[in-house]
Amino acid sequence: VIARCFAEPESVIYDRIVEVKPTLVEGGRGSGKTMILRSLETRVSVYRRKAKTFADAQINHFGAYCRLTQGAFSTQEKYTLEHIPEDVASRLFSSELILRLIQSLVEELEESSKQEIIKIGASQESTLVRDIALQMRSDYPDAQIPGDFHALRRLTQRELRAISDYVGRRIQIGRASCRERV
Repeated sequence: VIARCFAEPESVIYDRIVEVKPTLVEGGRGSGKTMILRSLETRVSVYRRKAKTFADAQINHFGAYCRLTQGAFSTQEKYTLEHIPEDVASRLFSSELILRLIQSLVEELEESSKQEIIKIGASQESTLVRDIALQMRSDYPDAQIPGDFHALRRLTQRELRAISDYVGRRIQIGRASCRERV
């Protein structure tokens, strides 16, 4: 019901947002940036078109919303670059961004599958999950590769926590060594 409340934005503007190229959406607080981006989510797009499935809606994109707010990245801590070399912090940030995008994609896939908007069999889910997990880290032993979306979400959370813990430890170690020198 809520999805049907989304109004279709002006087609000229909306077509530019849906294009498969980087697009900057800007505006003041409350101007509708999140509303426009959320309207592109697969589940919302399907319901907004009064369809039951992704195929019925004839949508040419699979939309997942990833909210990236200030402070959302552990690598953006105030003292990160004082205690971690810039090239390492950059690689960590890239990994963290990719993990957050994967997290959003997997959540949308899982919810769309649960609501039968898309049909994903157990075998397809397992293959998708394996491919995504190996994109996260190619060195996972076969026994540690998750078998379903839920397990992949847990793995993604563990990886994000590992980055956060590493950054936190490096900052603590750096602060401790600074205090020792004083």
